[in-house]
Amino acid sequence: MTTTRRSAVAGDRALMDDAVEASTGSDGLLVWHASWPPPLPIGRVVTPGPVSAVRAPSMAPTAATREAEGRSEGGRNWLDVLLLIGLAGVFLANALVGWLEPTSFVQLAKESRVGEWLRLGSSSWLLPVICVNDFVVGAGLVAAVWMPRSARRLVLAWAGVWLLAVTLLKLTALDAVRSF
Repeated sequence: MTTTRRSAVAGDRALMDDAVEASTGSDGLLVWHASWPPPLPIGRVVTPGPVSAVRAPSMAPTAATREAEGRSEGGRNWLDVLLLIGLAGVFLANALVGWLEPTSFVQLAKESRVGEWLRLGSSSWLLPVICVNDFVVGAGLVAAVWMPRSARRLVLAWAGVWLLAVTLLKLTALDAVRSF
């Protein structure tokens, strides 16, 4: 629901606390378009004191808000941390398996239609690339717990691209898919 108010413009300036949008009407009056009900404040509400001491309410989350969102004092969501650590474990374990049991990776590349098409089964560079990449992604995911959101998104995007490539290789290596 939107309410509209009209008021005279004094020197091309007008003040209204709940205004969302203002425009000058054809009659020269300022037309205010305000949403109703007004938005609720988030976080602590600061009641204004004297005019000289009026400050905007603090938007910093309170302990109750952080607890409700599942965030710790450092601002990290414990479910996000759990996902990052679990995904890092998958990548680090895969890097270790690649160094200890390389034949399974080579066999997967040979049996996959995509691997055949790209001639990955006979490439000598494949195993070191897989192991190093999985280790770097795993370590990056562990570090992403403390990274800013923009850097964390890059690490997660690279992990997603790598998982998509592995999924494509594994799906095209299935006997049911190979028979088509």
